[in-house]
This record gives sequence, structure tokens and C-alpha cells, in this order.
Amino acid sequence: MASKKGGYTSIALWNFKDNMNKTSNSISLAETITKTECKVADNCIAPGTEGKFDFIVNAKGSKVKIDYQVKLIKEESTPSNLYFFIKGNEEKFSTLSELFEKVNFSGSFDSNDNKKIKVYQINWKWPFETINEDGSINENKDIEDTNFAKQQKDYIFEIEISGKQSI
Repeated sequence: MASKKGGYTSIALWNFKDNMNKTSNSISLAETITKTECKVADNCIAPGTEGKFDFIVNAKGSKVKIDYQVKLIKEESTPSNLYFFIKGNEEKFSTLSELFEKVNFSGSFDSNDNKKIKVYQINWKWPFETINEDGSINENKDIEDTNFAKQQKDYIFEIEISGKQSI
């Protein structure tokens, strides 16, 4: 005589993605310009431009707790007068590296958290003229901008967004 046994179980759904997997893994600051005081060439930033970009951590649909971390893994050729700040905090950072050292871009999504989306907005600005505290123009900073432009370097940065199931 034979006997058959069977069973089943539901597996908790794991879902994690970032906003960068929508179209590409690159952010062009030129494509994020929100204000410009000067005419700039397409796909370029220059003194007098400013903008913002978001990165989104998304665990929507996940049924497990997820820990995430956002870190800067590369930054090259930062213009000397370009600065960054985060929405809601006007402290200026002269590089993304400095911003990532001072601001915590990590967290967790609980398994029963309904939102499971975290949006970080980074603002950037490259002033047309650098103004000293006394209101005068800092000509040395303007010379730095000119010299940087003559070197024709591209500002490059890479941000890594990772997530893992939390215990």
C-alpha cells in the first residue's frame, strides 16, 4: 500500500530597486538644471547654473524587512566652486564626498511599512560670482572657475544603492 504526502508554503516577497534602474545608471547634472543665470552649451554646467536630482530607494511590495545603504563610490574633477546641499538643510558641502561623510543615507523598511519608498533630494549650485562676506566679488574664485574650464575636465561621480534582507 502506498501513501502520498505533499505540502506548500508561501514565500515572503523580496523587492528592492532604485530610481536609476528606470532608464539608466547615470545622472547628468546638466539634465537637472533648474535655474541658470547664463547661457550654457547643451549637456554642460557652468558658473551661474544650479539644479537638483533625486535618488529613490524603493522596497514597495516587499514582505520582509530591508536594510538599505546609499554611498558615494567615486567622485572625480569636482569644480572648486560647485557646492551641494540636501533639501531641508542648507549646509553647503564643497563635494559630494563631504556631503556623504556628514549625512546618513541609510535606513530600513519594516515588513509592515506601507510606503517603503525613501526619496533623497540633492541640490547643487555653481554660483556665477563668488561673493565675500563683505559683499565684494572674490576674483580668485572666478579665476579658479576659468582655470577649471580651460582644463576641460568632466565632473564624474557614482552612487551605489544597495539593499539586503534584514534579520
